Amino acid sequence: YDYDLFTLLDNGRLTAEERKQRRKFQEQEREYDFNLLGVDSNLCNALRDNVVRVGAPRQRLYAINNAGIAHAAASWKLEASEMSRLMDINFLSAVRCTQQALVHMRAKGSGRVISISSVVAHKPSFGTSAYTASKSAVEGYMRGVAIDLAQKGITANTIAYGYMNAGMLHDVPEELLAQVKTTIPMDAFGRPEQIVEAISYLLSSEYTTGQTLHVNGGQWMP
Repeated sequence: YDYDLFTLLDNGRLTAEERKQRRKFQEQEREYDFNLLGVDSNLCNALRDNVVRVGAPRQRLYAINNAGIAHAAASWKLEASEMSRLMDINFLSAVRCTQQALVHMRAKGSGRVISISSVVAHKPSFGTSAYTASKSAVEGYMRGVAIDLAQKGITANTIAYGYMNAGMLHDVPEELLAQVKTTIPMDAFGRPEQIVEAISYLLSSEYTTGQTLHVNGGQWMP
């Protein structure tokens, strides 16, 4: 699953390979002078390269919250412990990382906060009530952050991705993927580079805040 390495490390749940990856991220931070907070390990290099390519100012700080685990259970079978774990990883990790990042962003008077949501928050399917709630919480939280920081040079937005060919999609059985694809008007799953493009847009925009950017191939239209 996609996860926030820093949050998991605090709870002592990283494997040796994940600790090695975290050290690599720290080296990238020192080299490029920006923080990779909560970015999926498969996207870090692409995001770093794209941010540098578009000439992002080195003095601006970025926080990207991408912690997330999947969950499926009928609402009447949902256990409190499952809901707690889902909210801790999918929602509260974004709160913790954002709070830490805002300390530095407010001091600099500049920054970008992006949290990753899902089309499921707007178009849930059977058994996704808990996951839907966790991602909806992220979107509401980011709108509140946007209001708090609107006059501080800091933007806060959410990207609600559809079914992208990255991360948790790789764990979905082929027969289920075929069914999901029929619900996407563009008849295709999103490409990983399209994830980066959406993030790069929000990093570069100074006048976009408090928004949820939908990238889902037309699967859900506001």
